[in-house]
Amino acid sequence: MNIHELEGKQPPLPNWIVCQLGARERYAVARALHRQGKLRTLITDLWMPPASLLSRIIQHGKIAIRWNPELAKARVLSFNIRYLCFELMARLRGVRDWDRKISRNTLFQKEAVRMLQSMPDLVAGEKPPILFCYSYCARDILRYAKSRGWRTVLGQIDLGPGEDKLEKQLLANHPEWACSTSQSPPPEYWNNWREECALADSIMVNSEWAKQAMITEGIDPGKLVVVPLAYEAAVVKGQESKVEGAGMKDERGRVSDLSARSAAESGISLATNPGSPGFVSRHPMRVLFLGQTVARKGIYDLVEAARLLVNDPVIIDVVGPHRPLPEDLPSSIRFHGRVSLLEASQWYDLADVFVLPTWSDGFAITQLEAMTHGLPVVTTPCCGSVVEHGWNGMICSPGDVPALTAILRGIASDPDLLKKMGFHARETASRFSVDRLAEKLASLS
Repeated sequence: MNIHELEGKQPPLPNWIVCQLGARERYAVARALHRQGKLRTLITDLWMPPASLLSRIIQHGKIAIRWNPELAKARVLSFNIRYLCFELMARLRGVRDWDRKISRNTLFQKEAVRMLQSMPDLVAGEKPPILFCYSYCARDILRYAKSRGWRTVLGQIDLGPGEDKLEKQLLANHPEWACSTSQSPPPEYWNNWREECALADSIMVNSEWAKQAMITEGIDPGKLVVVPLAYEAAVVKGQESKVEGAGMKDERGRVSDLSARSAAESGISLATNPGSPGFVSRHPMRVLFLGQTVARKGIYDLVEAARLLVNDPVIIDVVGPHRPLPEDLPSSIRFHGRVSLLEASQWYDLADVFVLPTWSDGFAITQLEAMTHGLPVVTTPCCGSVVEHGWNGMICSPGDVPALTAILRGIASDPDLLKKMGFHARETASRFSVDRLAEKLASLS
């Protein structure tokens, strides 16, 4: 019996509406609200329960995860056929990059507003809805919500124009590590974003680093609320998708067999063996980088660190999509391309340490994925506040290759430190749950 029943009152009606293009964060915001009984409606572009005909027809790629079992009983509105027709026509017409992204964002806003307009008026005593929408596809939706007197919350997915400027500066020095879309968005993209920020009553950013970036861009600090991302390890069987990261092949095209390295032979087993002197060339420490191999993520710095570690018992595995690779890569770093979620989990299990030498990330959910697998994380301060230096990982400044090298070399020679940090890493990951996200969202109600 809850407090409302004890007092003879009806529980408040769910009043949060989430508008979400894609499956960002596995629908964490909608899931958090649904757990609290506060989710009125989720509006999204594509929703395909496994039993649906459409899901049986389309069972590949990112589309395969456009559903979440936790929201099976939630009210979800989508425009499946309209969305799929758009993607097909865009491909046939050769619409790419920013033109395609902006057109997709525009379509989503148009359809979301149409669905919002069809919702019934509030009943007597019902609180006005709180509308949540992610940045860059929110302006028209927020305009409509404000016209109805609703409260609005914008989820900022990155660091805005400042991050784009930084990426272009890094690419000028390291053009070989370009991202898939190397061009900056057109001015209208940022103009629309600034209007989104003006329309939002609150703006959710996922780290203090992101908050400072928003303030630098002139966004009202009073609107900014730091809400860290949530992560709970769960993959729906048959719904595995490709992660940011082309099969298990290294940079020379050789197949990498994860099962070839047994648990008994893994570096972590050596590290947790009392009295072990550390890693040796026969059983090197495995360092994992998982994500997009772009300049902003610090991939160039990692390659240079690998060059300095070529004679140490350290192997760096880079898992994620990449363009043609440079010819002079050191033997201590191996590129494996894009993998599925299931394979990504195996790479985490294979690793001893996770590394993310990023120059700028709002948060980087891979930190929590790695810690869930008991991996210490080596990263920079330009990211979400997850790592505590010496406790559950190590921190160095972006671009400081000597420091990054020294950290990895030091961990490889100190198995007790590795064991301790790995234990604390697993403990840390539990603090970033969907339930914790729900608590943060409650403060915005």
